Amino acid sequence: MDTLVFRNLDLRAPFEYTKIALADPFVFPAAPEGAVLFQLDSHLYTELEGDPHRLLGKPIQGGVESPSEEGNNPGKGSFRIPPGKYFFVQRREPPSLEAVAQVNAEAQREALWRGLHLTDRLYVRFLVEEEGLVFQILRPLVQGGE
Repeated sequence: MDTLVFRNLDLRAPFEYTKIALADPFVFPAAPEGAVLFQLDSHLYTELEGDPHRLLGKPIQGGVESPSEEGNNPGKGSFRIPPGKYFFVQRREPPSLEAVAQVNAEAQREALWRGLHLTDRLYVRFLVEEEGLVFQILRPLVQGGE
C-alpha cells in the first residue's frame, strides 16, 4: 500500500454526474470519472479496530460523467458531490471493496486522531489520471459544532 496523505479539502464547486443504477458500487460503466455515495453507521464513528467493511456502510446512489454527443447532458447534475469542506485522501489504484474499506478505515482513524468530526456520508470518486484509474475518499466535515 502506498503512503496515504490526508488533507482537508474546501470544495468550491460541485462534481456533477449523471445518476446510474448501482448493482455493484465497484463495477462502473466505461466512464472517465464517477462517484458513489455511501451511508455510514454513525454509531461506528469511534470504531478504531475490527473489520473495516463494517465501517463502509451501504451504497445509496452513484453517477458517472457521460458527455452527450452535443456536449450538453440533460442528466448531468442528477448526482453530485456538493461544495463544502471534506476530509480527503486519494489512492492510486482502481476502486475495490477491499481497497475502499481499508482507506475509509484509515481516514476515520486519522480524523479521530486529529479531532475532526465527520458526517455519516462517504463519497468515493474515481477518475483516470496519467498513471491509470485512481479513487478518492471524501468525508464531509461536520460544520458549526453540530
